[in-house]
Amino acid sequence: MRRRTILLSPGEKAGMRAGVISDCLRQKERSTEIGRQNKVASVKRDRFGNNKYYHAVEKLTDTLKCLATHPGDARKRIAAAYCSFGYLHAEEFPEECRKDWAWIKKEITKFQPLTDYEGKVRQSSVENTMKNVRTATASKFAKKLYELYWAVSANKQYA
Repeated sequence: MRRRTILLSPGEKAGMRAGVISDCLRQKERSTEIGRQNKVASVKRDRFGNNKYYHAVEKLTDTLKCLATHPGDARKRIAAAYCSFGYLHAEEFPEECRKDWAWIKKEITKFQPLTDYEGKVRQSSVENTMKNVRTATASKFAKKLYELYWAVSANKQYA
């Protein structure tokens, strides 16, 4: 299998533990393979027939998969799933979802990264924040991500 490269900022790369990075790489490879097999059936399209929010749907699908399958409590799952949704920008969401997206990004990176005496990042801001928030707060983040997925995908909720 061809090796894939995930682009992380220097602070995130240095701050993330090797286990989390390898989890992200494995998850990315699996989701790419599955994504090729299962195309999203009906998504919102612009006037030219192009998939308008495809990138956001793809990343949020990977995020939901990680939140559902990653071991650990909600805080660990959010930290592990961040490598899937951390690349998204507010412009990739509909106007009505941008406020929620900004809230998620702000709250998930609320605490600064932990650095050593040389200034090297030892723990990313996401990991540091997840260590300091309650599990109920992390569950709110997961719920907001779930709601964002349903807002940008053309799929319908079951009940």
